[in-house]
Parts: sequence; C-alpha cells; structure tokens
Amino acid sequence: MKRSKNLLPATAYDTVHELARQMSGESDRGAVLVAAAMLDSSLKELLVRSLVPPMDEAQDALFRPNGAADSFSGKIELAFRTGLISRTVYKGLNLVREMRNRFAHSHDRCAFDNPEVIAHTQKLRLAVVLHDPRGIIEFDTAKDEFSEAASAMLIEIQRTEESSVGKRFESPRPLVCHGNLAST
Repeated sequence: MKRSKNLLPATAYDTVHELARQMSGESDRGAVLVAAAMLDSSLKELLVRSLVPPMDEAQDALFRPNGAADSFSGKIELAFRTGLISRTVYKGLNLVREMRNRFAHSHDRCAFDNPEVIAHTQKLRLAVVLHDPRGIIEFDTAKDEFSEAASAMLIEIQRTEESSVGKRFESPRPLVCHGNLAST
C-alpha cells in the first residue's frame, strides 16, 4: 500500500495504527493498560537493538525477572540515561506509567471522565507538548488526548529505534595500555 506524503516510516505508522485499533475496542482501563504495554514493549525493543548484546542471551541480566530493565520504570530510566529518549519522552512515559499503575491497581472506578484522570491526562499533554503550528491541540475527550500522547511517544521511540540500528559496538574493543599506570 502506497502512503503518499506520510512522514512516518512504515513500521512507526503500523505501530501507531495498531495502538489506535487496540485502544478503540477497550474500556478506559483497558486502553491505558494497552498503551502502557505497547510503550513498554517498544522501549524494550529500542534497548535491545541499541545496547551491546549480552555475553549470554539466555542469561540477559537486564531483562530477566527482577533485572534492572524488567520493569517499565527501569526501561524508561535506562533509555533516558543512555540518551535514547529525550527528557520530553521520559516525562511523558513516567506519566503514562503512573496512570497505568493507578488504573491497574485501583479497585475504584478509573475512567477518563474522572477529574483526577483528566488533570493527569492534561499534564501528560503538556509534558509531551502536543501542538501544531497554530498552537496547542485541543481534544474532545481525555481518552483522545491520552491516545494522541501515547501515539506521539511511540513514534519517537520507533524513529529512534530505526535510526540506532547498527550504531552500537558489536564486540568489545581491546584496551590499550601505555605503561604501568598503577605505579607512582
């Protein structure tokens, strides 16, 4: 299928389309959980493709259960600290993570018409800075606002992933010693 004047790579377009498709059939709680899961998965893929492979794939200490990058927050922090995501995406992902935790672990009704959720979604919009050349974009619903912010972050992660392929060291470089540095 030819996409005229589409500025997104096909994979980013497909990922965002899949997010929208999955979110459309979900409750508010489900939509937040689906978006967070897709962002988490995209971050993991970005990290896997950008970092030096582990010495033993079966014993990957970063992504094993309770590893440094097993959790969504661990992946967010690692991606930011290695320069793979911007401060804007870092803030936005943490806001999505907070919403995911609230929606996943609350026995109360969690919905986009809740004033606290609306406020959190507006905070997310401002963190991700959803705007066009004419100014800040206004959305009909908080769910639309959340969906657009999640999509924008997915696009950024996807673009970073596509541009970082092959830019890591595939094997360690030997160290060069210039004399006995330990003796003084």
